[in-house]
Amino acid sequence: MCSSDLDDRGVAPFLAGGPGAIARIAVGDTASLRGDLARAQEAWNKPDFTWQDIMLTQGTLALALHHGDVAEARECVSALEAKLAKSFARHAAPVRAYVRYLRVWADLAHVRSLAPGSERSQLLLAARDSLVFFRSISAVSAIWSAPLEAAVELLSGRPDGAVTLLRAVVADDAARERLPVYDVYARRA
Repeated sequence: MCSSDLDDRGVAPFLAGGPGAIARIAVGDTASLRGDLARAQEAWNKPDFTWQDIMLTQGTLALALHHGDVAEARECVSALEAKLAKSFARHAAPVRAYVRYLRVWADLAHVRSLAPGSERSQLLLAARDSLVFFRSISAVSAIWSAPLEAAVELLSGRPDGAVTLLRAVVADDAARERLPVYDVYARRA
């Protein structure tokens, strides 16, 4: 059996989404990412919640935000949350945490367009609380949340705090080893 005969529907979302999508955006490979996401979404169209849905949502979210489409980013996370709410997976803390991470990412992008006020304050407080929780889970989760923590600082009017956090990511050799794409993001920020 040659590789083209293999059914890769379950693998395609992992290749097009998740951290790989972030890396592809970081190096400017957005055209092929968009095509791979479309192919993966067509191939993996399950009515029930799966881990592949998380990966596809993260890829779609990253690409939408890269292109400035905050509404699409928030909609794709809302669809994932609705799918999770009907699934037994909603009882798994790591799954809920990952989906919440994507919600924070989308909400922080939305906060950028909000004037000071109640909605902005509530979203920033929810993001800050979620990020404290993410840091408590594991070292990898802390690395994932580092760019979002800097965003919370910046959007809360504390640019010096954001710079300090980004410099910490750049200076953390262990973090660069585990997730080098975040080092690239931190250096560009």
